[in-house]
Amino acid sequence: MKKIVVLIFLFLFLWFSVFAESIWDVSVSFCNNTTWADGKYMNFVAKAGVPYEFCLEIANTSKEKVSLSLWFVDGEITNDEIGNKACSHQWSLFGPYVDFLEKTMLLSSWSVVQKTWTLSFPLGYSGQVNWCLVYNILDQKKMIQQDWSSFDVIVRKANFMDGYVVGEFKRNIEFDKSLVSHYIDKKDDALVVLLPFDNSWVLPEFLQYTWRLSNILGYERFVTSSKIIEYWTSSLIEFRFADIPFYKWVYNLFFQGSSVLDTRLDLSYVPEKYKQKIDFSYDKNIILVPWVLIFWVLWFFVALFVLRWLLKIVLRR
Repeated sequence: MKKIVVLIFLFLFLWFSVFAESIWDVSVSFCNNTTWADGKYMNFVAKAGVPYEFCLEIANTSKEKVSLSLWFVDGEITNDEIGNKACSHQWSLFGPYVDFLEKTMLLSSWSVVQKTWTLSFPLGYSGQVNWCLVYNILDQKKMIQQDWSSFDVIVRKANFMDGYVVGEFKRNIEFDKSLVSHYIDKKDDALVVLLPFDNSWVLPEFLQYTWRLSNILGYERFVTSSKIIEYWTSSLIEFRFADIPFYKWVYNLFFQGSSVLDTRLDLSYVPEKYKQKIDFSYDKNIILVPWVLIFWVLWFFVALFVLRWLLKIVLRR
């Protein structure tokens, strides 16, 4: 049985080598409206009711002409523990919204062509979309009959198309100062501060921020970081100050941040006034009670009182 399995995989490997030889000589890239240097990913923002135009650059670097098949299919997640992005063989979710006529094309040798198509979403459509552009070589001579097999092998390459469709532009990210909280983690005696943010719009926000914790005795710590706040989610910005002195004391907590729309997205269709940064700040004094120190001080006085009481009894005798 093992020998049969090995032979099957060896056969598939050899077949891949022959059949897929031409596909690696063909590349399809997004030539505009993309934030990725290699053009293999498109991250867009489209408005319902407004056509979103995108461009493809298709190159054939082989010595022979190539008949190429293009298709736009639904995205999916692999059914395993990792949950990687993948491309389906179906196009029911994507198909109705992409307008392209040339599903097949003939590429001459050493050629580069550009094609422009549009995404059109009806009014009322809103949410995140995860799709794929897939392509493969059409060559009947290299097709293989797999009547004996329980699965089909498709040799293709894919580019991911991820984006968000909005009904109207209306950013709504909020910071509720009344819900700011802090506590001392008993495991490592670190000060943990939590700041709540709520993004109740369809686009993710990119928040950059700075923390400062200080006291009048010379303690001061700075932290600069950033966080993506996903769409329609509440998020806690957390930081741990792990080196708080044993004497605790009164500390000043200062937070300053600014949020813009997720910079990984193509925002060319978003009006400029919605791209402006939104600033946040928080400044408050925190009193940290040194309970351990208080306990030992109280224990010292109790022990001193007991010692004096014992000495009095001894001296009376």
